[in-house]
Amino acid sequence: MVKHKQTIIIIAAVMLLLPLVLAGCGKKGSLKPAWDAKKDKIPMLISDLGVEVRLGQIWLSWTEPVENVDKTRPANLDHYLIYYNILDLDEDYCLTCPLDFGKKITLDPGSPGQAVFHSGRVEYPMGEFDPTKKYVLVVWPVSPKENSPGDSNVATLNWPVEAKEN
Repeated sequence: MVKHKQTIIIIAAVMLLLPLVLAGCGKKGSLKPAWDAKKDKIPMLISDLGVEVRLGQIWLSWTEPVENVDKTRPANLDHYLIYYNILDLDEDYCLTCPLDFGKKITLDPGSPGQAVFHSGRVEYPMGEFDPTKKYVLVVWPVSPKENSPGDSNVATLNWPVEAKEN
């Protein structure tokens, strides 16, 4: 009889605790793992990178990201990485081929140097223009945890246009 009472008590306890276990934490929706809460907010991709020559200097320009990839604001931006390559004008290379961005410049908005930050735009002087060279560039906005959405659009300068045959 004692074993029977113990079994009944165990079954009753399980039945009382079962709804509490199945109820969860009280939040609606799926639970998020702890690492999701600590994910880095990544600034939005730059899509309007431009390059031009002004008074013999190469100038890059783009719109500063104002939000993150997940649409939250403000943009979680720490610095920009400018990747580029300078090629000889007569060097055979195509824009649809894989591009080598072996050179890099870090631009910190907190200490911009010669860069100009005005009305949501960034303008950065790259250096002197050499008409015997062709330039190919991309910019990455980078978060404090060193994450980025990747390459902006590719900006090129002095890239000869291939003649189209009729």
